Amino acid sequence: MNALGSLSFIVVTHNSLRTISDCLSSIQNQSIGPTEIVVVDNNSIDGTPDAVKDEFPELKVIRNESNLGYGGGNNIGLEHCHGDLVAFVNPDVALHREWAALLLNHMRLEQECGAAEGKLLLAQDPHRINCRGSHVNVLGFGCATGYGLLDDGDDAVRDVTYCSGAAFVVRRDAFMRAGQFDASYFLYHEDVDLGLRLQSCGWKLHCVASALAYHHHKGTLTPEKTYFLERNRWVTLMKNMTFQYFVRAGPLLMVSELGLLLYMMAKGLGRSKAKAMIDALRRSQTLTMTGVRRQPSQPDRRGSVILTDDFPPLVRGRETLTAIARRIQTAYCNSFFAEPVTLR
Repeated sequence: MNALGSLSFIVVTHNSLRTISDCLSSIQNQSIGPTEIVVVDNNSIDGTPDAVKDEFPELKVIRNESNLGYGGGNNIGLEHCHGDLVAFVNPDVALHREWAALLLNHMRLEQECGAAEGKLLLAQDPHRINCRGSHVNVLGFGCATGYGLLDDGDDAVRDVTYCSGAAFVVRRDAFMRAGQFDASYFLYHEDVDLGLRLQSCGWKLHCVASALAYHHHKGTLTPEKTYFLERNRWVTLMKNMTFQYFVRAGPLLMVSELGLLLYMMAKGLGRSKAKAMIDALRRSQTLTMTGVRRQPSQPDRRGSVILTDDFPPLVRGRETLTAIARRIQTAYCNSFFAEPVTLR
């Protein structure tokens, strides 16, 4: 163990042959070498695990017999690594050489920081931002600050609501206390849920924008993506928010859900949206933290978060509609959510 603490990397793959080599090379080339790199393959059919073993024979490769999703794969990876700090990196992300050093230095100095992310740039256009700080808005959407904007070199450290699952570092003890990833999510919003639970346990989360990574981000909505995003957004709200949140947010939630449903129907995604809502409601009846065991927060460190008026880039090509929705949300947020929201 060096002075900064031991660092393990976990990369979960599923048909990731196109990008995995660049990802793993960028991890191996970090200025502070990782203690270990664990690759967990979720039943790829494109030869990903064999390609990894051929090019990186020294790495540990775990082959799952089925696709366990993002959370399930990463939780299994954690069982096979030993670092007191763990970096979760998606296979479509390449890290700048100083990414790990900058985040580890920050977390060593900031003892209350449980997890930290860097600044994500778009791999296909590295002068533009994918995310410069991850936040949850008043409706429960995970929002990537600065998405699509030109990178102005702003390297400030900021508080965030959660750390993007694309690439972040977390203290192992904080991750375990919060209950690891909820494997039942399968895809999307696991990072949002984890961020809220970390804060409920009293940890702070930061974006260290000087730590750069490059993400092959895909913003297109598909039926499958729509289903998991919407189902898991609602499950996350029901798991982590108190009854008082739903009282305060109720009118805005009803209006926004109607508008979102109409928009999804126009895009041919109405069935996915409806199925997501039905399945989320079904789960609300049995929300006993399936797959997640969250330890109770310390009484004097009860978690709370600021829900922002950020707006996710869901409605593309409808600038007027987006602007109206944004103004309504901002006005509502300023009126009813100026104070932090208590978490469960």
